[in-house]
Amino acid sequence: MQQYLSRAELAETLGMHTETIRRLTRAQKIPFYRVGRAYRYELEAVLEAFKHDPLPDASQAQKTALLG
Repeated sequence: MQQYLSRAELAETLGMHTETIRRLTRAQKIPFYRVGRAYRYELEAVLEAFKHDPLPDASQAQKTALLG
């Protein structure tokens, strides 16, 4: 079963600031779902997006998320 994270949960998991997640969402650099006014993110899909379009700290974010 897929787990969907809020912006804050994704930011915490990846070790990023929520504003960074907001900017990436706005620029459509990471996949997201919109539920009403809320945005939800699938961690695996976001990590896959980082593999194709790396960000400066994406590799560290991936390691943090995968190693827990």
